[in-house]
Amino acid sequence: IQSGTGGGFGDASNRNSNFYGVEGNIYTLRWTVTNSACPASTDEVMVTFPQIASAGPDQTVCSNPGTATMAGTMPNGGSGTWTKMSGPAGGNLTTPTSPTTTVTGLTNVGTYVFKWEVTPPACTTSLVYQMQIMVQDCCPPTGTIWYVDGAAAPGGTGTSWFCAFPNLQDALNAASSGHEIWVKA
Repeated sequence: IQSGTGGGFGDASNRNSNFYGVEGNIYTLRWTVTNSACPASTDEVMVTFPQIASAGPDQTVCSNPGTATMAGTMPNGGSGTWTKMSGPAGGNLTTPTSPTTTVTGLTNVGTYVFKWEVTPPACTTSLVYQMQIMVQDCCPPTGTIWYVDGAAAPGGTGTSWFCAFPNLQDALNAASSGHEIWVKA
């Protein structure tokens, strides 16, 4: 193995040996023939083990509204199922067989771990991926400062930078006389 992480041969000295790689890696493999009477001869081949599926990135959300949208992927013609592995009470999967299902009821602070189990077409073995959703408490409005960040996720309460409103209009609607609105540049 000239490049690539993980993987190996059943028998590296057998020219007909199987090579086992790790999903999502590209390998450069070199075969070398040596004969004491001749100089060594080599040949290289590049082998790609594509990423078949993914559970998507870990997420951080506010306990209010307590929802998240999964970003899983799966191969065409395959099937998959989301399952909650651990975490506080809540974390209801709206459509467990959809890679992009919505998760509701994430109202308890903590880390929820979900498993995305995918079976590619024409396979009997499934692939398992995990991701987690970290739920943080977004304090109720204090009534004095409202936070706006154009890069914030929808559904923020505007009560902190973590839970900022994604647009200024939301803050203007929430504010009363004497309140401050802070806008992230």
